[in-house]
Amino acid sequence: MNTSYKATLVRAVVILLVLVGVIGLLEGVPQLQASADDLVGDVAALSQSLEQPAALEPRNYYVSNPLGNDSWPGTQAQPFKTISRAVGAVEADLAANAASNLTVYIAGGTYREFINMNVPSSAGQRVIFVALPGEKVTVSGAVEVTNWSGPDQGVYWANVTAPDAATLPPEQYQVFVKGKMAMQAREPDICQGKPLPCDASDPFNQQFAPMAKQPNHYVSVNMAGLDADYAWDGSYLWGRFPNENNVWNMNMGVIESSVPGQVKLSLTDDRYDDTIWSGNTGEGVLIGGRSAVDMDNEWHYDRTSGKLYYRPPNGVHPDAQQVEFRRRTWIVKALASRCV
Repeated sequence: MNTSYKATLVRAVVILLVLVGVIGLLEGVPQLQASADDLVGDVAALSQSLEQPAALEPRNYYVSNPLGNDSWPGTQAQPFKTISRAVGAVEADLAANAASNLTVYIAGGTYREFINMNVPSSAGQRVIFVALPGEKVTVSGAVEVTNWSGPDQGVYWANVTAPDAATLPPEQYQVFVKGKMAMQAREPDICQGKPLPCDASDPFNQQFAPMAKQPNHYVSVNMAGLDADYAWDGSYLWGRFPNENNVWNMNMGVIESSVPGQVKLSLTDDRYDDTIWSGNTGEGVLIGGRSAVDMDNEWHYDRTSGKLYYRPPNGVHPDAQQVEFRRRTWIVKALASRCV
């Protein structure tokens, strides 16, 4: 309770005490009795109004990519460029208790950003993020890949900075073409040996090659594609081997080195468990590898050179395909946020 409020309340109490005495002396005068009652009511209403804060006004922000600018005030005439900048403005308003309901209107487009939201709004406050009427908004954790070179036997390549392993581990890399997920290069190919038509985008059509465990963490692979030294280094083996009870165990391992007909799995990779592959024979698939990019819509990312290899369908240049490379596991973090 501030000082001015206390002073006002003290004056009101003094007035009431005086009125009580006056009302006692003029008990037989109804007109003055009524006037005194009205004054008491006015003082009570004044006290209540002093306790209630002034109503906060709603506030709107606008975002537009690429027409906006994050140095602008975020009005409809001068919108922000990124959603993250609008989040910062909302957080500042809530911290200063400067607005009640806040609405962020987002113009149609693709926003390639990470949104870290901390909006602890209180009761009676709402924060709304909404696309402008009739417009489509996409928040993406992928980057668009451009400046392609090639082709070499139908395969193009472009430089792409590798994601931070803490943000996105290599086995979770993905490539999207025109908004649809492309298939990471592999051997055997999906649909290989299956009758047509066969949907090469359906992982349930994956074919497997016979494999056998060898000493010192080697695995022999009966596959024509495994025909060059080092061609599969840094790629993955995904296989299934039965144990002594004929129960199939799935396992994945990073290929440390490769020679024709064999790959060696790295024991430093925590995804690989040599103990559960107790059977000597099984089946599997090799995922990754430049030499595996031999079907349309397949890709491979070389983490050593930072190059993305892609074979577009029907030889169409990748710049006309809108190829995107995933860079993040999450694109929105909204911890400690509510009423959003």
